[in-house]
Amino acid sequence: MNERKMNDVECNGSTPPPRGSTEIGVRDNPTPSHGVRWIKGWLRQFFRRPARSDLPTLVLIWAVAFGLSAVAILLMVLVAGQAHAAVLTAGDRLQVVIESGEGFSGKYQVDVQGALLLPYAEPVQVAGLDPQSAAMALSAHLEQRGIFRPGAARTTVQVLWWAPLDIRVSGEVFNPGHHRVNMPALLDRAVERAEEIPGAYTPQRNLSDALKSAGGITPWSDLARIGLKRQGKVVFADLRHLISGEQGDDPFLQNGDEVMVGRLPFPQPAQVRPSGITPPGIKIYAGNLIQGQNNASAANGLGTLALTYGSRLSQGVIAANCAGGMFGGDRRAALLRTDRVSGRTQTWDVLLRELMTQADDRINPLLQEGDALTCFDSSVSGWREAFRILGDVLLPISILKGF
Repeated sequence: MNERKMNDVECNGSTPPPRGSTEIGVRDNPTPSHGVRWIKGWLRQFFRRPARSDLPTLVLIWAVAFGLSAVAILLMVLVAGQAHAAVLTAGDRLQVVIESGEGFSGKYQVDVQGALLLPYAEPVQVAGLDPQSAAMALSAHLEQRGIFRPGAARTTVQVLWWAPLDIRVSGEVFNPGHHRVNMPALLDRAVERAEEIPGAYTPQRNLSDALKSAGGITPWSDLARIGLKRQGKVVFADLRHLISGEQGDDPFLQNGDEVMVGRLPFPQPAQVRPSGITPPGIKIYAGNLIQGQNNASAANGLGTLALTYGSRLSQGVIAANCAGGMFGGDRRAALLRTDRVSGRTQTWDVLLRELMTQADDRINPLLQEGDALTCFDSSVSGWREAFRILGDVLLPISILKGF
């Protein structure tokens, strides 16, 4: 036995250390804590090769995950559908066609309670339903009342006329408050033409129509999150595509909806241009203090100017006929603006020579509705006015004109 141990030592080339001692240069590995051992064991158990006995557990986990995902997607679709579907409301005029139901087919109008009243039946609530869902509700009601056999009340609903909606718009629009959308100029004729061909009338009851009826968005509008509140629930819509011209959704509205437009910390110059949700034009107050010798006399005392939305101060100056004249070198333009939110007044005093020759947006701001613009000469106008008064006093012809 001892000879065998000696042979093993000679073959290995080293002598094993005695029990309880350590070799020089080799550190002891610290014993891991209980928590670390538990985590390592759990990771090994989790990432191990699955056995056949693990199959029911894996199927259950995947089924739960798939079910939760399906529920989440369904909720998103339902919420989005509530905002994007064209639904019926009070005042809508419908063409109801029921197969083998001549006494029930005809033209109906949704009453103020949001219901349709068919002969021999109780009122059926259709407000908030799209036409197809309204047809299903009518069929189910007639069959439940025993007026038609089950499956016999096949119903079709077509919209003849989409009624105007009362909408409240708040936030960054030029005219916040209650507005009516889908209101034609000639109501009776529009209804008459719509009833000639069922389904031929296109409603103007989208979210963009509400913004347009409220005067359009301001440069501070947050188009990425337009809030739409309906029956206590709020969904958000992204309407930036209405400015950029790209494709996107424009949700349909229901009667009583509230549209909320948030405010960005800085104005967006890209939103200050004609579009479907911005004003087509603006009016500014303009006065030209330069006499007719330098500029056209028709431009003096302008009062108001109509300009395209997106015009800048330089364009307002030209429209006010301030940019010409022999004394244009000392001519200045003053712009006054009152902020609609804070009530503060902003002013710009710009030398026209710099305004017309320098591409600097800091001295050439975008004009807004209600801005006040005036043009004047820094020194020449005052001297010219003085000489005119002296001439009127000294010249005998002027005195004789007074008699």
